[in-house]
Amino acid sequence: MKKRQILLALLLLIFFCTIGFAGDYEDFISKGDKHYHNMDILNALKQYEKAYSLNPDNYTALSKLTRVYNDHGEELIELDNDKRAEVYIKKAIDLSEKLLARFPDSSQSYTYRALSLGNYAMFVGGNEKIKLAHQIEKNAKKAIKLNPNDYLPYIILGIYFREIASLNWLERAFADTFLGDVPEGTLEDSERMLKKAFDIDGDMIIIHYQFAKTYRRMNNKQQEIKFLKKVLELPVRDFRDKFSKAKSERRLKNIGG
Repeated sequence: MKKRQILLALLLLIFFCTIGFAGDYEDFISKGDKHYHNMDILNALKQYEKAYSLNPDNYTALSKLTRVYNDHGEELIELDNDKRAEVYIKKAIDLSEKLLARFPDSSQSYTYRALSLGNYAMFVGGNEKIKLAHQIEKNAKKAIKLNPNDYLPYIILGIYFREIASLNWLERAFADTFLGDVPEGTLEDSERMLKKAFDIDGDMIIIHYQFAKTYRRMNNKQQEIKFLKKVLELPVRDFRDKFSKAKSERRLKNIGG
């Protein structure tokens, strides 16, 4: 009788601990989502980290944490704290690799891998950027193949093609000599990708801001001014938007727009 009572007590303990575990996990995710919605990236990150520590193999926790590490890294870059930003971007790189390995059928796995590699490329020299280039393009295109209705991989490719189009002859020579393959991409490719993102969600500030940067590289002042002004008109929806607005306002003053 005592053995049965002990066994029952153990089963009840496991049951209630499991309920508590699940409840804590869901609570951390919910709190993280609320902070993220309010553009409080750092506190969202802290909540997602707690959820991830409880269930590191869960898709939701892993994908949200990968995304928010990238976001906080970008936020720190805007605040001129590159050294700290690189720490978070490197964490995003590691998590994106795990996300892709565990969930190879999810489009977001490829999107966040491309995003992480693209952000990391900001911290390395031209030759290292070229080594990352094919991985960024491959993962972004795979994400689009799995889900053509997500705007983010199109934005990633829009930025990617703009940067590839701006490679100097020395960087291209390095790619041809040591990698055997020069990454391809034009400013027109950048424009085309951004138009696809625009067709999905034309009211996003980040899309208009990236359009302006591409048209600046194309020496199309009229179009650049048009999109910079649109950045100032649109409502803030993302933590990046306040930075884009400030930079757009400065740029317009500099070019007399």
